[in-house]
Amino acid sequence: MGRFWVLTDDELVGDNLRATRILTEEVENMEDWTTVITKRRITKEHDPPRRISSETIQALIRRRMELRVSQEKADQICGFTKHTFRDIESHRLFPTATQNLTIQRHFGVSLQIT
Repeated sequence: MGRFWVLTDDELVGDNLRATRILTEEVENMEDWTTVITKRRITKEHDPPRRISSETIQALIRRRMELRVSQEKADQICGFTKHTFRDIESHRLFPTATQNLTIQRHFGVSLQIT
């Protein structure tokens, strides 16, 4: 197995010539290189981001306000985790189909996807 050199920032700054010389000698003397493969993200064509239409978000907020229900209370009524309504209403979270059905059942508003 080949030898590897790991240099810290201090060694590179403080003793740059010595480090360069050692690396150069090792590269010239090394005949068998070990290939190292790192994990890479698979790139795929990006679909345009799915969003909930602003009109239906406003309708949900309006309906929630009519019922005098806070976002935290709406999370409890629907059985969602904390801050789900906050994230949905601020376009940070795209609701699942189950969440959309639950919101429709409790608040009478179906979230439209644009």
